[in-house]
Amino acid sequence: MDKTLLILGVELRQAFRAGSSAEGKPSRVKQIAKNIVGYAVLLAVAVFMGRGAYNIAVTLSGAFGAYPDVVRTVWVNLMSGLALGVFIMLFMTGVSVVYQTLYDSGDLKFLLSTPTPAGSVVAAKLTVALVRNLAAILPFMYPVWVGYGAGSGSPASFYFMSLLAILLATLLFTAVVAIFVMLVMRNVPTQRMRQIIMIGSLAVAFIFVVVFQVFNAKMARSNGLNVAELAQTAQGWGLGKTWYLPHVWVVKTALLTTSGFGFSFAESLLPLAVASVGAFAGVIGLSTRAFLAGWSAAGEVETGRKRPGVRRRRRTRPQIRPEVAGDDLVQGASPTVPDTVIRRHVSQGWGIFVKDLTVIMRQPVIWYSVLVAVVASGFYLYNMAYGMKSGDAGSMGGLVKDVVLFILVMMSTISSSQMAGMCISMDGESLWLIKSMPVEPGTYYNSKMALAMLPGSAVFTVLALAMTFVSDLPRYPLYVALPVGYAAISMLGALGLMFDAMKPNFSIRLSGAGGAKKQRDTGKALLSVGISLGGTFVLGAAFAFKDYHSSFGILAGMDRQAATLISVIAFAAIVALGHAIARSIAIGNIKRMLRGESN
Repeated sequence: MDKTLLILGVELRQAFRAGSSAEGKPSRVKQIAKNIVGYAVLLAVAVFMGRGAYNIAVTLSGAFGAYPDVVRTVWVNLMSGLALGVFIMLFMTGVSVVYQTLYDSGDLKFLLSTPTPAGSVVAAKLTVALVRNLAAILPFMYPVWVGYGAGSGSPASFYFMSLLAILLATLLFTAVVAIFVMLVMRNVPTQRMRQIIMIGSLAVAFIFVVVFQVFNAKMARSNGLNVAELAQTAQGWGLGKTWYLPHVWVVKTALLTTSGFGFSFAESLLPLAVASVGAFAGVIGLSTRAFLAGWSAAGEVETGRKRPGVRRRRRTRPQIRPEVAGDDLVQGASPTVPDTVIRRHVSQGWGIFVKDLTVIMRQPVIWYSVLVAVVASGFYLYNMAYGMKSGDAGSMGGLVKDVVLFILVMMSTISSSQMAGMCISMDGESLWLIKSMPVEPGTYYNSKMALAMLPGSAVFTVLALAMTFVSDLPRYPLYVALPVGYAAISMLGALGLMFDAMKPNFSIRLSGAGGAKKQRDTGKALLSVGISLGGTFVLGAAFAFKDYHSSFGILAGMDRQAATLISVIAFAAIVALGHAIARSIAIGNIKRMLRGESN
């Protein structure tokens, strides 16, 4: 126990020092400002969710005040659905947290090399994972309970019991996931496990996005949230009848001391506490064998043995005589080299592009962002078409086509902004190879520019083609929409590439499956999103000038053709100027980078 507390104390000190680890006072102030902004956003989300739950509770109490049993049944079902949603949210992020804490922590080798028992190490790491998972769901779930309690007049003990229920539920989930990870890691390599966790989490997140978009579409058609209809629907869910499921235990534990519900200790707090504490104790019991066996079998320990496959490949590798190796590469006649796409199109820029394309095609996060952009844009077109059919958006006039076009551009660039903002940073591990090549900075820039444009252009093409099948929605023809969209995406990608060239981060990673040594760069992600939003607004305003110029008194009498010409010239000038500035600055920084100078 003492050693567990000692490890937890070290983890706590590291957590407090993380915010001030940057060198220099400006960096420390910047980190503190980031933390303040993050906490402010979380507080705003919590207040919004709590206020919404409070309004629903007050409305239900007023509408069904004569039927208190109906109100209680509705709330049990609503809270059961919320608890189930929290478990889904935990699955999206909690599995990765548990795995990284148990198997991907940088101090594991040191801790396991000391006389510290494996149970103490696992208990400390599992407590850290519990705190991280609790911090991830508490700002989203507890405000809803507080809002319900304030709106329905619940006793003070309700707030404590709801907090206890969330804590026990998080402990149960963390312990069960830890047991699963320990058992699986005995037979699954580390890299494969990272891929499984990443793909599984993204798949659940994608399903969550689709469900949310479907709910949003239904809300748009019903002109907002109908509390009476929600109560009638929730009453028929019957989620509270499944007494054997953990999310039902959570709800009954929170409502244990609230009068009128009649839940007993044996059907609420007792099974939840026994399951949570028992699962945690099971993890500690399995740690001696399962954790050590899984950690050593995962490839984290050097065994000193060479794999037979490596030696066999070395023996069977074809030998190329030095005197003819250069001739074979020049003449392209070597029978030992397969005829691949890269070989058929031999050039420095093409080789860099294909290398980067191969990397991003293996990143689940890129596919996830593309799918989310397509789904969100598809539902946007669906809702927009419904609004036009019902006459809700008819007053927008010719601006509808511009809004639709540049909303699709914005969604496409957001899906690819992560790629555009780290095209150069992703070369961290292979930068030495690129520096050793006689590659021109312009060629390097062009290959990265093609990579930055590719995801956004692919998404925009799919959306533009899908838009042609929505007959009720005003739209530009494809011969106008596609060139305009590609031009906007290329300029925004060039700006993202420029900022990446100005300050690359060679320790960045594309996804969460890259291990503990790689780092995320939240600043780059926010900058990329800001470029997408701000750049789309500026380009859209320039292109749509022909449709809103009459709103200005001095321009009200301008001819339509003249306004259209001004719109096209302004849009083209912004795109050309953005490309010129981005290319000039980026190539200058690339030259210094390839020469090995400080960037």
